[in-house]
Amino acid sequence: MKKILFFVLPLLYSLGAAAYCRVDTVYNYSYPDNGAIRETVNRRIYTYTADSLVATDEYQVYDATTSAYVRQSKVISQYNAARKLVFESSQSYSTSANNWVDAGRRYYTYSPAGFLIKDSVSYAGTPTWTQGPRFTYTVNVDGNRVVTLREIWDFASGGFVPTSRTTSKYNGLQLVADTARYYNLSISSFENGSIRQYSRNGAGTVIQTLLYFWDAATSSYYTKGRDSYNVTGLTFVTFESYEQKAGPTSPWVYKTKAFQRYDMVNMVLLERKDLKYDAGTSVWDTTKKTTYTYNGSYDLTSKDIYSFDKDLQEYTTRDQTVYRCASTTVGIEDIEEDKIFSAYPNPVSSGFITINSLGKAHYALVDLRGALVQQGNLGTGENRVQLESLLAGIYILKVGNQSQKVVIQ
Repeated sequence: MKKILFFVLPLLYSLGAAAYCRVDTVYNYSYPDNGAIRETVNRRIYTYTADSLVATDEYQVYDATTSAYVRQSKVISQYNAARKLVFESSQSYSTSANNWVDAGRRYYTYSPAGFLIKDSVSYAGTPTWTQGPRFTYTVNVDGNRVVTLREIWDFASGGFVPTSRTTSKYNGLQLVADTARYYNLSISSFENGSIRQYSRNGAGTVIQTLLYFWDAATSSYYTKGRDSYNVTGLTFVTFESYEQKAGPTSPWVYKTKAFQRYDMVNMVLLERKDLKYDAGTSVWDTTKKTTYTYNGSYDLTSKDIYSFDKDLQEYTTRDQTVYRCASTTVGIEDIEEDKIFSAYPNPVSSGFITINSLGKAHYALVDLRGALVQQGNLGTGENRVQLESLLAGIYILKVGNQSQKVVIQ
């Protein structure tokens, strides 16, 4: 096995344009008893604009009695001239009327620099639309969120009232802590809630997060939970564990842990194994295993989740997601030289990606047509970049003169 040096990650790329798969249908299947029989569960169908942006996302459930897919819901997306998502319309399908019915709407607002600063939701009602929650974001010059305010509609006053406010603190470009406070409507004031702090190693990679809860009895914060990570290289998480306390003076109790296996050359996750701690027997019980399969271009083609039965001591069910692409798009040329950055998780399903850079740099996220959809600055080490405003698809992350494919689920 090749050694991965702590400060240098020599990943070589071939010179030339790469063809990337644009997912048009995602199928979900179930394998009862983890056997050979496959049962169809549901599927999602995507359509795209001429600029390769997701136009519609339709969800259908499989009806085994008729051997046909049945329409359930659909999301229609709209974009501005800068190719930013500005509006989403969600609809549900009425089988009685045989047509689509409005269910909800979501609006996105951006700053002149192109950073998301507000999104709001409204729901279809009878006879009028009703306001849902609203999020307002204050960002710094680097595009990182420093304040996130959540509000809900108050029918009594006919206006928005706050529910929570999260303040994020950075050391340069690296996230240090998130402080959440919750609004007490009876006294019209924010009260202490929780703090999440991030500890990093010398390369800037997060190796531990601590969660603090406010204790009204002692008028102070106490440590409620902690996540610990063992890291190899710069960003390759190989082990993570979560512990929790029942109260300020309670001992730490193991809750969960996970092992992950990466293809460190091609920067893709291959397998994750999740375990849960049984305090009664002091034994770690396997709960599930997730495996990822890729094609020759390292496009994700399937994800399999195996559920473990601790009594039988075997995997008893298997749920599979298959990603199908009807077309490929030629992407940006890869550069053959030492890799100066890495990014995880990839695929992205959490709303943000972590970019680990060997030095200060500028990043750009572009779609498969080469159009810029997001950009910002990076500090040395680990940087958390928000991606909530981007829809599912394939993007190219560029740092300096190097690039990497990023899949957003």
